[in-house]
Amino acid sequence: MEPVREGLFTKIGVIVAIIGVAITWYYAPNRAVVPEVVKPVGTPSPTPVESVPAPSPSASPVETVDPPAPPHRDQPGLPLEFTLHDGDQKTFLEDQASVAAEFNQVGSEEFVTLKVGTTEGEPVPHAVLGAGARYTFRLSGNTYSVYVLSVDKSARTVGVRISRSSESQ
Repeated sequence: MEPVREGLFTKIGVIVAIIGVAITWYYAPNRAVVPEVVKPVGTPSPTPVESVPAPSPSASPVETVDPPAPPHRDQPGLPLEFTLHDGDQKTFLEDQASVAAEFNQVGSEEFVTLKVGTTEGEPVPHAVLGAGARYTFRLSGNTYSVYVLSVDKSARTVGVRISRSSESQ
């Protein structure tokens, strides 16, 4: 009897996992609509505190100093390219859409799951087997595309580009 190779079982496990993800996606409710955006958790950038000298008896009336307004975050125009590390999430389109990357392992094989979401629906997971994958989503009547530019399994990073469907062709 011929010995069974360990790699064969690993490959079968990966194939079964990918089929499971595809079936889950296919039967997911509202799969054409993209997911709810989870607001990123971050720490506010420190703002310098200006000390106001205490009023002296001979000083003129005290002037109040209003704290500076927080900086306005303008979203860069599309197309937008960035790199996601394992567990990262990036919001865009004025925080109405997001994409997150998660590396998964079945046996000794790794693959990436990208979750694309919007404020108009539930996040939609996509199993990524390699660079070149494209996933579309709709937001406010517009169609957008998420392109997978690169997958680096050793660094656990995924390069993505977001564009409008008219810009992606």
